[in-house]
Amino acid sequence: MLDPASLERDCPLDNGRHDHRNLNVSSLGCLHQLPTEILHMIFVDVDLESLTTMRRVSHGVRNTIDSIWQYQSIIHHAPNSIRAALSIHVGSLVSYRRLYEELCSYECATCGRFGPYLYLLNFTRACYICLTENPRFLPITPAHARKSFGISTKNTNNLPTALSIPGSFSNIPKIRRGRISLVDRVHSKEVGIRLHGSRERMEQYVNILILKKDSLI
Repeated sequence: MLDPASLERDCPLDNGRHDHRNLNVSSLGCLHQLPTEILHMIFVDVDLESLTTMRRVSHGVRNTIDSIWQYQSIIHHAPNSIRAALSIHVGSLVSYRRLYEELCSYECATCGRFGPYLYLLNFTRACYICLTENPRFLPITPAHARKSFGISTKNTNNLPTALSIPGSFSNIPKIRRGRISLVDRVHSKEVGIRLHGSRERMEQYVNILILKKDSLI
């Protein structure tokens, strides 16, 4: 779980820090030919990472993005969802429309209880019990995915990947200073099943690899 205070400290957002009094409408470039409503419809389906980069282009682009009502709502009520996605490098996986819709949802994706948490590798709601006990919400390293589901390095390279944030994430006061690549367990399993043709064949393949490894010890 990501600490809100750390996110606010290490991933500041620039909203409200710019002076728009001298806003130049032409700074939209050729986009100024489109009505603002059309631009909103386009931008709201752009991923977080790209839209964050676009805000740096000009005051006109920034002002147009800032006026999208879904964007305004997220910035006002849940800015840490943006900070978190950008911090662990999953901002390219979700659009502002999808993020807004998920933030407006109520139920945990697995059990239907109230889900106050957001699992950032597939942007779904989760309750505390499922988040801490259900394996589907436990990301794994690419090496673990290859070993568990019989997939290749090429397969894991094509999976959506997050980077852990340095810090302490348990009751043990040990700080993890390096950044670890993590992939979604469910997505990795689906890739393995598609690769082998069925869940049974995948499990058989993995068991054979385990037996071969044990025989070499």
